[in-house]
Amino acid sequence: MQGTPDLARRLAALTAMGFERVEDVSVAREVVPIDRRSCRVAHSRPAMGTRASVSALVRSQDRADDAIGRAFEEMDRLVGIFSHYDDRSAASQLNLLGRLDGPPPELAQVVFDAIGYHRLTRGGFDISVAPVLELFRARWDGTLPAGPCPMTPRCVPPSSWWGRGISTSPVVGSASVGKGCA
Repeated sequence: MQGTPDLARRLAALTAMGFERVEDVSVAREVVPIDRRSCRVAHSRPAMGTRASVSALVRSQDRADDAIGRAFEEMDRLVGIFSHYDDRSAASQLNLLGRLDGPPPELAQVVFDAIGYHRLTRGGFDISVAPVLELFRARWDGTLPAGPCPMTPRCVPPSSWWGRGISTSPVVGSASVGKGCA
């Protein structure tokens, strides 16, 4: 997680660019009739650092409320696996450690699929974006040193890492990436 001074500085920069901070944590529900028998039920609430909405076209508002509630629960569960902003998430741990024994099946499948897309596109698709994000973050923070790339070993084209630093084994139950690459 980011420290409070860093977050305050970033929020101040966004405010200076004209963005407004909205702290609405309420859950909104809207029902719009479509015809005599059906309606659109929509719920929105804070999620993933923004406001997320889920809608359903239904005949039963109760069933829609239940299904939308389950959709938000699943969203929260997946965010808990994939969030790069939560140091406890499986994706953050994989990125930090470079290996994760017994990863959640969803994460193992994403890494496995990413390797397939990388091969299919001959390197055009690359899951290993962390070095690029670190460069952007360092540039934004003003901590990017002058001179050669501070991550020289990782600044080679990511496609040259594949097959060596990134692998997955859903059968064995592990996923590996070069440290700081995912």
